[in-house]
Amino acid sequence: MYDSFSEIDEIENQIAILEEKIVDLEILRNSINELKNLKENEMLVPLGGGVLIKTNLSDEKKLLVNVGANILIYKTYDEALTLINKQIVDLISFQEQLKHELLHTSCENPECQHEH
Repeated sequence: MYDSFSEIDEIENQIAILEEKIVDLEILRNSINELKNLKENEMLVPLGGGVLIKTNLSDEKKLLVNVGANILIYKTYDEALTLINKQIVDLISFQEQLKHELLHTSCENPECQHEH
């Protein structure tokens, strides 16, 4: 029974981590949309610790995106948004699989079987 509870905890932790990643990607998506619709080229960029730098965006309207193994490539705002949207969909799909697995694992628990 301990293994079952341990497995349930692990799945719940994975679901929570996925939720955080989804929220982070949604914030990133909103930020890119704001950049895309920005009328002025000047903006403040946070460096951390309450320190900001005033900078000008280039007219190029491209982002450097890490595609893995620390390889950066230029993507347009729309290309980056497409990539982010796909990542969100994939994470939500995986999260749903984990929720299904959690339900299945929970119902193997004797307490769940008494309830049904």
